[in-house]
Amino acid sequence: MHPRWYTLFLVSLLHIAVLPRILGQNIPIYSTYAELEARIAFEQDQNNTVIVNFWATWCGPCVAELPYFEEIHRKYAEQGVKVLLVSLDFRHYYEKKLIPFVKNKDITADVVMFSDPKQQAWIPKVHESWDGALPATLVLHHNTKCFHQGEFESLEDLEIFLMPFLSPVIAPSDK
Repeated sequence: MHPRWYTLFLVSLLHIAVLPRILGQNIPIYSTYAELEARIAFEQDQNNTVIVNFWATWCGPCVAELPYFEEIHRKYAEQGVKVLLVSLDFRHYYEKKLIPFVKNKDITADVVMFSDPKQQAWIPKVHESWDGALPATLVLHHNTKCFHQGEFESLEDLEIFLMPFLSPVIAPSDK
């Protein structure tokens, strides 16, 4: 017979990893900044450049720029560029809004939900200049960390911002 912790582990694994895939999505929920930070560190170990975009389904500018991040993901994933879309939606929106939104928008970049209510503690850990407004983007490239608060108006704007971290991987798209 397995210990109780083993059974709880398997049940939680089913809930977190298997059930979302059955529903067509794999969107983990991180409840603490330490969990999100561990995921970002893991992605840094696996990739040359990690682009972390903080967004929400209720944020108009966030939704407007998501296709640009999706395009970066599609074009450069094989070259060691990882796009991680961190949803700051309310936790009760997970099944009603977030999963359908990701599915309807055909988002293939990794999406996670982050629901740590201690914003005053974790926001400055993301970047000291961030005031918490959305959208916000963090780029990690080797030992370099760069932050951008606000919406990217076009794919070209995003690529220009990313160019110092990705050169010679990308050049701005033709208009």
